[in-house]
Amino acid sequence: MAFPALSVPPNYPLKEIIADRALKTVSEAGYVTTRQKNTRQIISFEIVYAMLSDADKNSLRSFYDTVETIDSFTWTHPYTSVNYTVRFDTVPTFELTDDQKWSCQFLLRQV
Repeated sequence: MAFPALSVPPNYPLKEIIADRALKTVSEAGYVTTRQKNTRQIISFEIVYAMLSDADKNSLRSFYDTVETIDSFTWTHPYTSVNYTVRFDTVPTFELTDDQKWSCQFLLRQV
């Protein structure tokens, strides 16, 4: 399943959040030991749309209702055109702005 094609791109800056792969343990004596938690780097993307039409908002809402935070899907990075398999890490929040457009933000996490 692919992320819906919307009529507007997301707003910039588009944030890429790199997950910390280290697992840290503090001993009773205060020493910190670390080891690698997983073998690959996981990236999250903070997405913000500021000027969604009603049709775009409904399309995005319908897509979320289908996949929720459970199912993964393909999302194409708008700048690099790289495809990522992601899932919603947060529920999208919608806000109606004064110019009758919808603002939306959510976090996608690489699977």
